[in-house]
Amino acid sequence: MARDLYHNNVREALQKDGWAITHDPYTVRIEEVGYEIDFGAEPLIAAEKGESQIAVEVKSFVGPSTVNEFHKAIGQFNDYSVALEIREPERALFLAIPEDIWLRFFQKQLIQRSLQRVGARIFGLRPKLKHHHQMDKVKNYQDAIVEFLHFYNAETGGNRPNESVKRRVLIDRENNSFQLLAIGWNGSHYIFSPIFHFDIIEGKVWMQCNNTEWEAVDFLMEHGVAREDIVLGFVAPQARAFSGFAVA
Repeated sequence: MARDLYHNNVREALQKDGWAITHDPYTVRIEEVGYEIDFGAEPLIAAEKGESQIAVEVKSFVGPSTVNEFHKAIGQFNDYSVALEIREPERALFLAIPEDIWLRFFQKQLIQRSLQRVGARIFGLRPKLKHHHQMDKVKNYQDAIVEFLHFYNAETGGNRPNESVKRRVLIDRENNSFQLLAIGWNGSHYIFSPIFHFDIIEGKVWMQCNNTEWEAVDFLMEHGVAREDIVLGFVAPQARAFSGFAVA
């Protein structure tokens, strides 16, 4: 099972809150149908917790559409909930999501109604932020960009063996330049096209190119890049004041 981006963060948070991880993953099988929930856990001291046993599914919400990510998360939650009702009804199921997603998306009336309909219990996760010393900050921003490029590449198929158009993640830490490039032949057409391009200029992340529908800036902010340190380079300078990010 492919692990979610915040898998280890959730594990650490549960352990700090007094839960012992008993399963990683927690497998539920009903007849021919099997599910793998990210964690099974129980309290170190049973009397201190409201539930004796829990299961936690982790969702990072880093895809191109928050609504689509929500549909997938709630669909999985509902399937897992039904399976637990059959196999282990005393185990409570939780959905772990980034705290900023909870605050800016899960508070909407429609979303709250949907959560109530399936009885979803939410565990809000605050991803670890990085240190903000200048040298550390640049390195952390570099790491966030590189992690995003590899994550996007893996999540969207990457380099399939039989495809003639390949992708390359180009990393130049010395000059603070990072790119995901598509290159190769598509039939009679030669492709040489950047998918993403980022530069770090004077401590700020300039997104120079985004030829996708993915919200790359959300991923970066969730990984410690400050909003005020993000510049949308492909937006006209006179329009950047209305972008919600830095002007330059």
